[in-house]
Amino acid sequence: MKTSLLFIVLFLILATIGCGPRKAVEFPRNETLYVGGFQWGAPVSFNPLSDWPVSWPVTGNVNLVYETLFAFNTLTGDLDPLLGQQYELDGLNLTVTLQDSTHWSDGKPLTVEDVRYTFYLHKRYQTLHHTIWRFIDTVTVNRTENSVTFRLDRKNYNPLTMKDMLGAVAILPAHVFSPLEESAKKKHIALKKDQAEFQSKVLEQLLSYTFLDKSYGSGPYTILEHSSSRIVLERDDSYWGNAVMYGGKTAAPKYVIHPLFATNEEYNAELEAGRLDISATYCPMVWNKKKSGVGTWESSEPYYIPGSIPSLIIQQMPSEDSSVVIAGSTVVSTKSVLKSAFFRRVIASALDYEMIRKKAIQGYAPEISPGFIINSGIEKIYYDDSTANLLGAFNSTNYGDLKTRQNVLKKALVDSGYSWIDDAANPAGRLRLPNGNVVADMKIGVPVVADRIAEDLYWANLGLGKFDLIMKTPQAEQLPSLPWSRFEKIMSSSDIDTVGVFIYTNEGRYVNQLADSLLTVIPSLKDDKELELGYSKLNELFMKEMPVIPLMYRPSLFYQFSTKHWSNFPTLDNPYVPPSCLIVAAGRKALWEITPVKK
Repeated sequence: MKTSLLFIVLFLILATIGCGPRKAVEFPRNETLYVGGFQWGAPVSFNPLSDWPVSWPVTGNVNLVYETLFAFNTLTGDLDPLLGQQYELDGLNLTVTLQDSTHWSDGKPLTVEDVRYTFYLHKRYQTLHHTIWRFIDTVTVNRTENSVTFRLDRKNYNPLTMKDMLGAVAILPAHVFSPLEESAKKKHIALKKDQAEFQSKVLEQLLSYTFLDKSYGSGPYTILEHSSSRIVLERDDSYWGNAVMYGGKTAAPKYVIHPLFATNEEYNAELEAGRLDISATYCPMVWNKKKSGVGTWESSEPYYIPGSIPSLIIQQMPSEDSSVVIAGSTVVSTKSVLKSAFFRRVIASALDYEMIRKKAIQGYAPEISPGFIINSGIEKIYYDDSTANLLGAFNSTNYGDLKTRQNVLKKALVDSGYSWIDDAANPAGRLRLPNGNVVADMKIGVPVVADRIAEDLYWANLGLGKFDLIMKTPQAEQLPSLPWSRFEKIMSSSDIDTVGVFIYTNEGRYVNQLADSLLTVIPSLKDDKELELGYSKLNELFMKEMPVIPLMYRPSLFYQFSTKHWSNFPTLDNPYVPPSCLIVAAGRKALWEITPVKK
């Protein structure tokens, strides 16, 4: 009995130990790539139908688990083959030929029917990609030729948006989603008389499948494990692309792990210590980390490639005027002056752009040029220097240094009927309009109060239009449609509404018929000279009107790497793929090219 009792006690002790928290599995360092800066908390959903909340690696343009038809190459401006082998635009027909032997991670073939199902699923429900059907009439398949044809809408003909779609819409496995969709339809059949409510409930149920335990993508990795501390992907050695695109070679890392931290500082510290191989976080004074083996795309300033333009969005439907007391007298303070293109240009000309570039982003981008087209990289061919020199609101040819420029601005204001009144609280005084009203603390006498608010309130105020000026980066991601899509986000009036009604684009509610016409025409232009002229005219209009105020260039994606455990990262001196952190869009190719450092 003593022996039996001892055995039972030992069994209970071992069982208790076994029930405790398990130690995280360690993976071979020479087979594991650690990435960071794409996920900031515990994963909540790996459902590719979700727009928010959705967790890495199912976020936009990360083609590790689910794949798009093509991958945008930010170095060449081309769409590189992925699930799609090639595409051809013939009038209204955009035809995509699929790669041979594509299949899902469960071994089932990936066919043209999956592509058709995916797009019609986005048509049936208000998903992230639902609006693409504004530009699509039908989607048909040709099984014999292994192709899919998108018939473009004649009234909303827009090949640029369709090219964006080819690199943005992840293809879904119909054999997984179709049964789930049918089940959801049956559950909510009683609501079918109210089509909108029915579709909303079906989508709600589809999104409730978070797929936290299993993924059925077509990409080179599957989700192995996830927790509040990390997400682990495992290489799929039977990935179809190995044979079709990489000569039978598998991706170098067997595992890709995203550790989960709460702050940039933690990711940056891990990168400097070599415990992180790739980071997409903002990393202050990155030049100081070179001694620790940290590299960037360029070895000197600006270190990164610019891809977006953070801007001040200006409300074109400002709130009502109000009375304020200045120097003991009550005067009318106005915001309607924001409707004046002249005044918007004055504000733009009064800013210290070099200070913004140096302090806000530590010189991680080249100097900003007038207009809304980035004067470098793949957009440079559309930039017209002569127009910028003539109209640029902050161009040195017109205004010289900041102090000289501000003096010129004051003269321009006086010549236009503006004046200043004394204000004890503002040494520059208060700017008075020609009609006597006062503008509601720039160097030119325009008081500005910065309001720091919580993120959820920021997004609410942005969409509702409850602001005078607000920071935003129009079209933050790089797409084939740039620079058109950047202009479209702030100059198209197709989706605007009054202040107080939530909208998702052109939150400044700018309206200009010429802008609408140019934005409609440019996507259909095929001749390079006509396209350059179209963009020149659009940028000229932008500089005259200044519907938003560009502040600086910014990298769309920060890209830093550690050479402690892996080598052959893409750089400006070795530009075999774009600087896309090895997992985004066309940058994913680098996973087959990096090599472990021999110890």
